[in-house]
Amino acid sequence: MFDSFSLYGPLNYFGSYYRQLQKNFVDMEKMLDLLAQEPEIRDLPRPAPINPAQMRGKVTFQNVVFAYDPRVPTLRGISFDIPAGKTVALARLF
Repeated sequence: MFDSFSLYGPLNYFGSYYRQLQKNFVDMEKMLDLLAQEPEIRDLPRPAPINPAQMRGKVTFQNVVFAYDPRVPTLRGISFDIPAGKTVALARLF
């Protein structure tokens, strides 16, 4: 009876290891399929340079809600404008 228990542990471990290995191979195959897809949008071979000083207009955010975890909103109803050529960062102070 002791012999059957001493075999059960290693066999159970190898069974679990084998299942995880199979899952990893399936995940890897899906990832490789994704990487092999041709992009729908391509960059221009020689894009024109961008001069921020010549930009006009603005980007407007109105009533934006964002959360990393849907149960805990990070931003609630925030609105702001970003003028052309400007850079904005949102940072949280702890």
